[in-house]
Amino acid sequence: MLRFGPPVLWVVFLSVPVVVLLYWYGRRSRTRALNTFGDHRVIERLTTSVSPRKRQIKQILIVVAFFFLSIGLVAPKIGTSLTEVERRGVNLLLLLDTSLSMKAEDVKPSRLNRAKYEATNLIDELQGDRVGLVAFAGVSYLQCPLTLDYSAAKMFLDVTDTDLIPSQGTAVGDAIHTALESYDTEGDRYKAMVIFSDGEDHLGKAISAAEDAAEQGVIVYTVGVGTPSGAPIPMTEGEGSPSFKRNNQGKVVTTKLQPGILQKIASITGGTYYQLGQGNYSADGLQKDLFRLERTELSSHRYAGYEERYQYFVGIALLLFIAEVLIPERRKKSVEGKEKT
Repeated sequence: MLRFGPPVLWVVFLSVPVVVLLYWYGRRSRTRALNTFGDHRVIERLTTSVSPRKRQIKQILIVVAFFFLSIGLVAPKIGTSLTEVERRGVNLLLLLDTSLSMKAEDVKPSRLNRAKYEATNLIDELQGDRVGLVAFAGVSYLQCPLTLDYSAAKMFLDVTDTDLIPSQGTAVGDAIHTALESYDTEGDRYKAMVIFSDGEDHLGKAISAAEDAAEQGVIVYTVGVGTPSGAPIPMTEGEGSPSFKRNNQGKVVTTKLQPGILQKIASITGGTYYQLGQGNYSADGLQKDLFRLERTELSSHRYAGYEERYQYFVGIALLLFIAEVLIPERRKKSVEGKEKT
């Protein structure tokens, strides 16, 4: 396989014919000038010390040297270079609540957008850990499997919204079970979850799910998104008067942070509960908790990369330039005083 540098560098390579033409034009102009100056036989006698053959060799060396130099400047990469890359980390699953209550704006700009922002920052701080994403509302599903491709994980996170799952509700327990089924390693350690939710558990299975996670050695960290005072749930966005979710009696529904379930989940699994709201959330604390987890070798890949070979062409060009300088244009004189070409 063969690769080169940026296309703009090919301008240097394509200039080689221009150099050849300039040398050809210069030689032709010199011949014309000499013919204009006088009879060529007289000129040959006056310039007997100059060797046309050596001059021609020097010109060829310069052109060839420039050719190799231009190849070096386009940065050719030939063959492959194999490198062993080891990654040590944990299998981390982010569980993101996408129920309608996450549209509340007691945490700016909204609960869901703030949770997505903090989750993205958390991914940016990972080093060698595999990360995946589980979205949940009334049901849950694995949106992004465990991966080392953080860009892909953030792409899935970015498109997550409250209309992603038609079945409404907050099935925290179902989300934990979905996450447990997503792990593909046998070890009880090296697994962790982070749940971003306002704490509403409509199905009441969160505690039993947390106990199952604890039995499998999974540590669950929970992040409560919202405030105890709560806020109404916007139902329309954009221009116009705002509309909020109402109950059967026509009253505006106020959704409040319910930290109790989240605190119990963290306690059962040996994790920590954090509250995202009113400025008392510590992203550094959560990151430090994750970094303290015991890590294992998650993957060991041999990446094939192209090896730089420009130095060989540049080296040949330098040798040719040096040879051109060392070759004299004048003939050497023999012992008898006769000139040699």
